[in-house]
Amino acid sequence: MNLISKAKTLWRYTHAAWALGDELRSRLVLATLLPRLKFPICLTSNERLYEVRIRIGPMRRILHLRAQDIFLVYEVLWGNPYIHPEMLREPPRCILDLGAHIGLATLRFKASFPQAIIHCYEPDPENFKLLEKNTTGLPGVVLHQEAVGPEDTIVTLYVPAGRHSASSLCRPSEGIAFHEVRCKVSTLDRILANIGSPVDLVKFDIEGVEYEVFSASRWVQEVPWIVGEMKGGTGQVERFVRLFPHHCAEVVWVARKMAVVYLWRRP
Repeated sequence: MNLISKAKTLWRYTHAAWALGDELRSRLVLATLLPRLKFPICLTSNERLYEVRIRIGPMRRILHLRAQDIFLVYEVLWGNPYIHPEMLREPPRCILDLGAHIGLATLRFKASFPQAIIHCYEPDPENFKLLEKNTTGLPGVVLHQEAVGPEDTIVTLYVPAGRHSASSLCRPSEGIAFHEVRCKVSTLDRILANIGSPVDLVKFDIEGVEYEVFSASRWVQEVPWIVGEMKGGTGQVERFVRLFPHHCAEVVWVARKMAVVYLWRRP
């Protein structure tokens, strides 16, 4: 990435920080998190916790985050990829957030659909601590410290060093440092059954196990909206979309090998 591209990226993140921050100190903190990660002169650990006041539409919250989380703050809170305009016609009443991370998508959903019940599933213990802090006091938010997988079991969760957003049931590639955490895994059908009431929207960001999870589920075919992020090539995304013959599909490529998939059940 050349200097011009870096400057443009820094400007975009600064613009987002100024829009999301609810007061000057918070804007400055958000605006400086990317430089803290990118420039060697900034030696602050990306595990250090920050507290900022943010504004998401009509909602004002205190957000707890690490420097490494600024990428998802920009992507989810500023970019808002998980809310399709058509959802606003009939707002979802029950939402399932698979891979809730520190609660950014949940905050976005609550700002747009304040009456919705949201069930958040997040297995990474460090992410879960921040998820608890970031959703405390929000009505209708239910937290579950577990992962979704193709079978009910206890498995290893792999957490790459300094990248809690990439925690996965898939072992990282050779050469990537990581630590291991044991975590509970439930199938998607068991999760949907435990919720009890009909789920209107399933959001997923589950780092590489999308096909295995959704191909093992029968009841997800009845969910009106399924939205999530997938990493991979065109063939992998098309293979996933073919799991849903009763849904319309829209795929938005946000990077060379990263797409946001929108599925909505046909009338």
